[in-house]
Amino acid sequence: MGPATGEEAPESGAGAARVIRLHHGTDLGSANDIDANGLDAARAAAFNGGGEFWATVDVAVADMFAQVNPASGIPARLDFDLPVTVLAALLTVNPPRAYQHGADVYEFLPTAFATLNAHMTNRQVLAPVP
Repeated sequence: MGPATGEEAPESGAGAARVIRLHHGTDLGSANDIDANGLDAARAAAFNGGGEFWATVDVAVADMFAQVNPASGIPARLDFDLPVTVLAALLTVNPPRAYQHGADVYEFLPTAFATLNAHMTNRQVLAPVP
């Protein structure tokens, strides 16, 4: 299954790479930490045993996850852009470094974190989320 394209950000400039806007629901402390320091497998595993990082193109889904975050902090959302080509590579490499669930949810394994950290752009932390 290829990456969902319904939430792609508009292209800018000549030859600009297409990007997809993703959203991660979490607590404010975690969102700020990811924004400042990037993804870290050990920190991710502290809250979800396997250390995966989940993101979606659906803001409402991310906001719902923010409300039920295991850290019980202020609900927050980390929004970011990722080149569609990078997402496709993470989904199709063998073994996969990411999985797509349905049309709009992505599960990134810790093996994808260095790539995500290198390619996540336009990061924005929003809090509190509804």
